[in-house]
Amino acid sequence: MPANGTAGAPAFNGTGPPLETFPTFIVVTPKAAMLAQAYIGTTTSIMVLCVIAFVTRMYQRTRPVWNVGLDDYFIVVGFALTITDWGMMTPQMVTKPGTISLDQSMAAGKNSWLAIGIWGMSMTFIKVSIALTLLRIQQKSLAWRIFLYSIMTIQTLYGILNLFFNLLICCRPLYAAWDFAYQMTHPGACVDPAIQRTVSNIGSSINITTDILLSLSPVIFLFKLNRPLRERLFVCGLMAMGLLASGASIAKTVIVQGYGDPTIPPDEFWPMGITICLWTALEQLLGVLAACVPAMKNLFQLCLGRVGVSLTTSRNPGRSGYYIGNSRGAGTAIGTGTFQSITSRNLDKDGDDVHGMKSRFEMRHMSVTKADMESLEEDEEVLDTTGARRNISTPKSGRTDDSQGSFHHGTSTELRGYPAAQLPAQAI
Repeated sequence: MPANGTAGAPAFNGTGPPLETFPTFIVVTPKAAMLAQAYIGTTTSIMVLCVIAFVTRMYQRTRPVWNVGLDDYFIVVGFALTITDWGMMTPQMVTKPGTISLDQSMAAGKNSWLAIGIWGMSMTFIKVSIALTLLRIQQKSLAWRIFLYSIMTIQTLYGILNLFFNLLICCRPLYAAWDFAYQMTHPGACVDPAIQRTVSNIGSSINITTDILLSLSPVIFLFKLNRPLRERLFVCGLMAMGLLASGASIAKTVIVQGYGDPTIPPDEFWPMGITICLWTALEQLLGVLAACVPAMKNLFQLCLGRVGVSLTTSRNPGRSGYYIGNSRGAGTAIGTGTFQSITSRNLDKDGDDVHGMKSRFEMRHMSVTKADMESLEEDEEVLDTTGARRNISTPKSGRTDDSQGSFHHGTSTELRGYPAAQLPAQAI
């Protein structure tokens, strides 16, 4: 299964030219050299973005408190395998037209073949990490849990079976997969290329399907949250980046159909292998981005705020931040009302707050029920996948005069020091 491509010639199985006529060098055409340059430039650029997104995610999960979950451990392994795969393939790219020796071509083919298993396991760990993240932020629905566990099971089985097929079944002995001379003298060493294409197509179908499901399924619960529409659209866009990985997988599947076709000119085999490697690497890297880039939501939100674009405010300032709709459908922002400050009778003779005294938050124009608060806490937990849930309650103490403590209807979310008013979501 040429998931990572065949950098040299395909598995001949006795269908190629006689051994004595087999070339001793491989021609690197200008097309192949250009594709190699595209591979290095494109994958290196996206790898840098992946490193930034990955570091951002792990920083948010470890600071200010350790909040690392099982999904984080899976993405660590998946990203490590992705870097390994990329490190095996990049040195094999020949960026200048000319010729390379058959031994160099076989070395590239060896790395390419062994990278197939690494690719399969990296995609498995990445997909499972995404599913675990979705399970972590929305786990109350039984149907949702069954859906995610089913995806994780299918993806895990595919990763294991793909590794088993490429290392133990496809070519026996294993080195026949990249030793073209051995293939020529032992026609049955590798399974027919048509079978390899079929296995590859099955794997691609699984990857494309899981990419689409994991990318679009969060829309189901994200659009039920009491958050501004633009913020929900932005978060859905970040989490839908897996659709780009689906596109790369589809492009790779189309190209793989020509793998092992004896009618293809020999000069096209090397460019074909590079192209398959390119789309495979993009599939991996875009999967890592889909798993990690939502953690950069706060950074994106900050950058947009610098140019005057806000994700959490609207033209109606009363609907800034989390809000609760009343029976007539109108929303009222939390923070509407008057904060009753600690008066002089609550202070001791030194002017310090009396220990244990709590300030009161008198809500005017609205009534927040227990069910409303539970709904808000659930929404905050969904959007705060760092796991550090904010305390949606009034502060234990606060010193201010009545003029500082009064917040009127329609005020923005700038209620300093009071967590109830500081509810914009953390990064996912």
